[in-house]
Amino acid sequence: MAVGEGARQSIMNEIGKLGNTTLEIRPGTGWGSKRPDMERALSLDDIASLGRQPWYWGYRRLFPA
Repeated sequence: MAVGEGARQSIMNEIGKLGNTTLEIRPGTGWGSKRPDMERALSLDDIASLGRQPWYWGYRRLFPA
């Protein structure tokens, strides 16, 4: 198993432990990033990429566009 695949599997296992909860995904530079110049909306490519994940069931917009 490659290192990247091992890390991916570890992350998937941790996400799986959340159960039937909501995972909020936001763009940014890391934990606690609040700088407006560093934030952007998720792109359609970002959403498509999320849609290919086995744990992804859909999305809903929290704020109007």
